[in-house]
Amino acid sequence: RIRMRRENAFRLWKERQMSGINELIFLLRHRFHQLLGATGEERIMPRFWAKRREALALEVRQTQISITFSMLNHVIENLSLFAAAIVIGQRVLAGQMSLGAFVMVTLYATQLQSGLTAVNAAIDEWFRLRSVFLQLGFFLTMKPRVSLEGCEAPAGDLAGDVELEDVRFRYPRLQEEEQAYIGYLVKQLDLDNAKREVWPGDYDLVREWQQLLADHQKPFEPVLKGVSARFRRGAITALVGRNGSGKTTLMKLLTRTYDPEAGRVSVDGRALTTLLPRTLRHRYSMVTQEPFLLESFSVRDNALLGCAVTGDEAIWAVLDRLGLGPAIRALPRGLDTVLGDEVSLSGGQAQLLVIARTLLQKRPFIVLDEGTNQLDAERELAILQVLTELKTEATV
Repeated sequence: RIRMRRENAFRLWKERQMSGINELIFLLRHRFHQLLGATGEERIMPRFWAKRREALALEVRQTQISITFSMLNHVIENLSLFAAAIVIGQRVLAGQMSLGAFVMVTLYATQLQSGLTAVNAAIDEWFRLRSVFLQLGFFLTMKPRVSLEGCEAPAGDLAGDVELEDVRFRYPRLQEEEQAYIGYLVKQLDLDNAKREVWPGDYDLVREWQQLLADHQKPFEPVLKGVSARFRRGAITALVGRNGSGKTTLMKLLTRTYDPEAGRVSVDGRALTTLLPRTLRHRYSMVTQEPFLLESFSVRDNALLGCAVTGDEAIWAVLDRLGLGPAIRALPRGLDTVLGDEVSLSGGQAQLLVIARTLLQKRPFIVLDEGTNQLDAERELAILQVLTELKTEATV
């Protein structure tokens, strides 16, 4: 019972230690461009790749310990079994032991077989670890979607009008490394499906990935054609369009997640293709349709993501200004409350927290991609009033 309590305590401790790391790994896989936009590439790359390496180091250490102790245990156990089997077997052959001794030899042989099975399980764990390293290799060999050749950081502050001139864009095909990675996952999940060792949702996931690979064998249609617009500093500019008309795609072009196929996107007179992406993204604050929050992190961590501010006074001032302060004070531990673990925010509260982060970041460009779609009319009006005050300091 003591051993079981210790193992359970260790398991719970490890799960809490790994939860934040696993969340970061998920974000790197599926929300990388949002993560870059929220923090700026200069700050995210070392921090989050370090977290990924830390997660791998934990898995490596866990596997090493598991295999080492399993092998030692099996060696000692099997040596004792062999010794006992040899002694008893010799006496049985010499007629010095009864039939019961012979049965004992058989039982020892059975235990030996179970020990070999455990050794095989340890070998399987080692191959699982090799799979982890293979997946890591896919991430490390992925190339950026935009060309960095000839790019530089601007000499002064980057602030001013944002302009699009006859922009044409279609989404690029998957890179070879991405196709290899998705193909590898499909192969592994197909193998697991054959063994019936996966969650039912993985069947749908495999079909989606297979369809994704098939779609990238066909030519893509342009999403944007001949788009020209100017977003002026000191003003709030609204871009209106039907669903699927390319508004979110345009946001990705403004932050240089992608480069246009034709035309020019410039900020303060500088073409984005001449600017380092990390320099550009660190100057944008984005509020997306789906509130972007880090689970397994505190309210404070989420409010200060990508911010130079560190004091709680500034956080409370912004939260109270947006009307979110009372709801955060009512949480079990206030700003220290962990999202996704201790509490879940409503859609509107999550969106307000993201907007609070935007105000705390104090960046020269603010992009809201339907950033108030989960707020009521009264709260939305309050947000627009705040943005009206900010327009003298930013391009909104």
